[in-house]
Amino acid sequence: VLAVSEFVAERFRAAHAAGRLRGTVGVYYGLADAGRWSAATEEGRAAHERDGVVNFVLVGRLPNISKGWERAIEAFGMMPAEVRSRCRLHLASFIRPVEVAQDGVIAHAWMEDVPGFLRGMDVMLALSTNETLSQALVQGMLTGPPFIATGLPVHVEQLGGGEGTAAPTTEEIRPPTDSRAAHATRLTAMAQSGTDT
Repeated sequence: VLAVSEFVAERFRAAHAAGRLRGTVGVYYGLADAGRWSAATEEGRAAHERDGVVNFVLVGRLPNISKGWERAIEAFGMMPAEVRSRCRLHLASFIRPVEVAQDGVIAHAWMEDVPGFLRGMDVMLALSTNETLSQALVQGMLTGPPFIATGLPVHVEQLGGGEGTAAPTTEEIRPPTDSRAAHATRLTAMAQSGTDT
């Protein structure tokens, strides 16, 4: 059995120990196309940083409520106005048009070039309430922005125990303060997925 996370593998290991399952249980976090997911170049980051806007992003097949996009909007609205005016919240990507009535929040239509899009983001949100493996989390980890994630066991496992900020409540969703987090998260994702992009 090849599981998508230790969280899922535990169930199969329990079945194996009880004699209900034969064979071995392994875990694989990778993506079939991991080579497409690389961090922004120094030049790309410098060009992006010139505008002074902090871009938050939540990626998923939206409008799935379990992805936490409404929570992201709520947290964005709770920022002080002077901070929020220098930020954008990108919700990517919706399979059907959705109106968002909040200044600074951009609802993107379904997109194909997600790696290029993520390279232009500053902070990635992983606010799901139910996941067995977050492909968006792996994609973001390989692309390089720091994370704010819920405390779901799979998020904690995927982030490697500390390369991100846990946000159990909406009030705690704010930018990470440690710039080393993005690099550490990328290294964790590379090790987990067996890639060297």
